[in-house]
Amino acid sequence: MVNTHLLAGAYTAAVTPLKPDLSPDLDGLTSLIQFLANRGCHGILLMGTTGEGPSFSTQERLLVYQAAADVRQSLPGFQLLSPARLKAGYVEGVRRP
Repeated sequence: MVNTHLLAGAYTAAVTPLKPDLSPDLDGLTSLIQFLANRGCHGILLMGTTGEGPSFSTQERLLVYQAAADVRQSLPGFQLLSPARLKAGYVEGVRRP
C-alpha cells in the first residue's frame, strides 16, 4: 500500500548516537527520538543527511530502524523517514533491478 499523506510539521535529520566502540547506541537513539517528539518534532530522517548511514553494516542499520520503529509505537503520528529502503529489491541501500 502506498502512503499518499503529505508531510506536514517539523522534521529533523537525526544523528545516530554511538557507543564508545562506534556501534549504534540504541538506548541513546530511543532517548533522542523521545526528546525530539516531546519538543514538537513530527518526525525524523534516519541515516540521511548526517552521513553516517553508509558507515554501518546492513545488520546495524536494521537494528537502528527496528529500535526507531519500536519507539514510534508509543508516538502516534510520529514519522520515520529514511533514504535507505529496507524493502524487497534493496540491498545495502542500493536498488537492484
